Formats: sequence, C-alpha cells, structure tokens
Amino acid sequence: MKKVTILALVLGLVLAGTTACAPKDTAKAGSASPEDVLKFLPVDSQGVFFVDIHRALQTDVANKMIQEDENYEEYLKFVEESGIDPKEDIFCAAISLSGNLAGEQDGAAVINVRYDKDTVLAMIEKKAEAEIQTAEYNGITVYSIEAKKEGIEAEEEGNEAKEDGNWAFLDASNIVVGNEKGVHSCIDVMQKTKDNVFKNEALAGVLDRADKDTIFWGALLVPKEDLAKASEGNPQLKPLQNMNALVLNFDHKNAMVTIKIKAEGDDPDSNKQIADMLNGLKAMGAMMIPPDKPELNDLLNSLTVSFGDDHVLIDVSIPDEVLQSLKNELPTKEKEEEIK
Repeated sequence: MKKVTILALVLGLVLAGTTACAPKDTAKAGSASPEDVLKFLPVDSQGVFFVDIHRALQTDVANKMIQEDENYEEYLKFVEESGIDPKEDIFCAAISLSGNLAGEQDGAAVINVRYDKDTVLAMIEKKAEAEIQTAEYNGITVYSIEAKKEGIEAEEEGNEAKEDGNWAFLDASNIVVGNEKGVHSCIDVMQKTKDNVFKNEALAGVLDRADKDTIFWGALLVPKEDLAKASEGNPQLKPLQNMNALVLNFDHKNAMVTIKIKAEGDDPDSNKQIADMLNGLKAMGAMMIPPDKPELNDLLNSLTVSFGDDHVLIDVSIPDEVLQSLKNELPTKEKEEEIK
C-alpha cells in the first residue's frame, strides 16, 4: 500500500514511544466519544475505522500477551521514555483512508491520548533513524520523517526511494499521524475549512450499520471501477464487481475473539457465488492442514461464510485457548537460537 505504509512507522513511534485551534466540542483524552474523534476525519474519506484501544488493552488476553511477550522489557522502557503507559493513556484512534484502492492512497489516524508533547518528541528523535523535519501548514507545525521504502516497491523505484511520514499535535489530547495529504486534510477539518466525514452521506450510511459496541469497527466504500480492474482476466472474481461496501467488526468478550466482515452487494446471485467460492477455499485449506497442527483446524472451523440477498458475511469466533495455542507455535528468539 503506497504512501500509507509509513503510518506504521510513525504510529508505532508515537504509540510505542502547540495546541492548535481545536473545535469546541473536542473532548479531553479519556472522555472523548467516537464521534469526537471521527469529526477530525475528512469528508472525502473512502474508508473509516475506529479502534477502542483502551478497552482492547484492558482485556485479559491482551495483558497476558503483553506480559509474556519476549519484548516486554522494551514495552516497559517505552513507558519510561515516553511518559505514556498504553494501557492507561492511549484511549482510541480514528483512521481514514482515501484514494484509489488499487494504487495511490492517502490516510491518517487521529489518536486520542494523554501525552506530553516535548517528551514524545524527544522519544521519537531518539528512536528514529532519520532527522525530524518540520513545516508549517496553515499555522500548524507538521513533523515528518523520511524512511526508506522496503520490499518490491523499493526494488522497483530504487533502494534509496523514500516515503514520507507526518504527524501533528492537533490539541492537548489528539495527535494525527499519516502521509502529508492525510495529515493536512485532518488539519483542514479541524480548522473548519473542509467538511468532516459525517458530511459523506454514502460512507456515513454504511458506517451506521457497523456495531459500535465492539473494540474495532469501520466501513469501506468499494468503487466499482477498482473491482473491475481487480477481476480483469479472472472470471471467478467477476461476482466481486457487485460489491458496494464492507462493514467490519472485531471484538473480545467471554474469552472469545469475534470477527465479522460483511460485504454489501445488491445482486443475490453474485453473493451466492462469492460465498460458494469462499467456502470452497475453506475446504481446500482444511485438506492442507497437517495432522500435527490441530490448532489450525480449530481456527478454520471457527470460520463460517453465509450470504443473503444484499450481503456476504464472514463470521469468525476464536476461543482464547486457540489463540494461545497459535501463539505458542510462533517462533521466538529462544527457538531461533535453538535451531541455529
């Protein structure tokens, strides 16, 4: 994903690691509603997602994974250096994506967090492998870091190809992180020179159908032209052209992780074909699972695919013990040393 991939770098530094003219209804860190944070996102967003980070990090499974992680000492070091305890000080994030799904994209994440600006900047400067740069945008300081691109994209453009990561302190409780256009768009919304996402009637309508009581929820409009390009030369993917939007939900309750992905489409025959294709892939996957990996079979059995006249629904329910089994199978530094 071009340009937006830098979100991972800066967002990781801000989370793992002056006051602007904010709207009057912006809530302080810890008391902001989802709407308070979503109001920073621009009207031309193609996809919008909300993460209740505070609630996620309060779950037993999250606490256990953090404390048992081999990098737990780094986590504690981050808390000390940044002055931010993720479990206590990071509350939620609203994420915007826009642009061509098959090509260039712009994006930004607005993070509701209790922080000290100088401490955060000092931590990022220490952790970053490149110099922090600053620029003014409509009276707001925008910080940026250039990072080398990796993978196939870097090979295509040359090893010195760069991508930009930007962030700005919107107010005492909200930080925006993203590529340049994404950050600028959120500043425009904050300064009321651009409408917010709730003025996007098509996306807001889909977003209304998300379950907002879950830890993660969101909606994504799917342009027909993008789907047409994606299915060119592959007749099996042609039914995807009738999809209009995706509604996503992720939650954790009663020692169970649940994931729901609802693809909205207005052609019943296409919906049935997509569901049949996904169930066929599930059956093929089951045949390929080794006998000594029962946890993978449990994971696959937790997935169901159904359809209706206006949708295809992927529903996953994973017990915590299955997740723990999968985690135990992941390589660790100790296991890698044993192999060597």
